[in-house]
Amino acid sequence: MATKKAPPLVYEVLEKVSRARKTETKVSNLQKYDTSALRTILILNFHPDMKFAEFPEANYMEMENPPSNLYDEYLKIGYLTEGGGKMKGTQEQVRQAYVKLLSSIHKSDAEVVILAGQGKLEEKYNISKEIAESAFPDIDWT
Repeated sequence: MATKKAPPLVYEVLEKVSRARKTETKVSNLQKYDTSALRTILILNFHPDMKFAEFPEANYMEMENPPSNLYDEYLKIGYLTEGGGKMKGTQEQVRQAYVKLLSSIHKSDAEVVILAGQGKLEEKYNISKEIAESAFPDIDWT
């Protein structure tokens, strides 16, 4: 019986898209590896109303072999954002949930979550809002 190959992690998709030279290739790669986790990261980064609450200290365990992955954990991002309307609990409870999320996924995907939460994905990856909009025109980016 053939084993199904796991999809690339979100950071691996972003690296592949970032390395592409042509806009069409970037858009094509985003569409090829389209997942709800990838879309969530792009929305978190590019949507003006979706940002994480500021956490001055959010030390987490960087995991090479994490117990989970961003594909299984991405739904928790909505509960940690301002503008998502779902943040519940005290600031400390939200911070703890944020640290728990980051500690449960690959360290490079955790970095992606942090960058996207600050709207700074473009500092590491060569992906613009225009590319994301072209790849996923069905998303309301405003």
